[in-house]
Amino acid sequence: MTNESITSTPSFLSGTVGFTRKMQPAQYEGAEASIYLQFDYQPDSSVDEIVAKATDAFAQAKGLVFEQLGITFSVEEGGRVMETLRQAFPAAQVQAAPRAAAPAPTGTAPTSGGFAGTCPGCGGTEFFDNTAKKASGEFKSNAPDAKCKNRACGKGIWSK
Repeated sequence: MTNESITSTPSFLSGTVGFTRKMQPAQYEGAEASIYLQFDYQPDSSVDEIVAKATDAFAQAKGLVFEQLGITFSVEEGGRVMETLRQAFPAAQVQAAPRAAAPAPTGTAPTSGGFAGTCPGCGGTEFFDNTAKKASGEFKSNAPDAKCKNRACGKGIWSK
């Protein structure tokens, strides 16, 4: 009987990166996509080389998840994947009305709670004014300043 030891060096090592994105395309509706990708590297790779491979795999994972969810994105110079922020209010521009109570000019949408205009979600013209409740601390500071009164819509509006 002989004692032999067999030593072998693996030809490559591997790492795994993952990316998950949750979104709410409509009220009471959620969507989520996840992916985990494996990347290989040589045993004698430097830390910088391993990080570069992990970064590339992460960018690929993020792009695949965005594609799965239908999120528009761009790839910046250097491979960074950036989401295009158009999901919440596509092509809508909402501004807070002046705080002073003034009669609505003829031919425009009525104001509600200091906010004028139409809701970017449903076209409604009435809003709940949350500014006093935010100031008192009843609502969190990141809550919307106004919210559409249409229960089926409920879009939030933040003033500048």
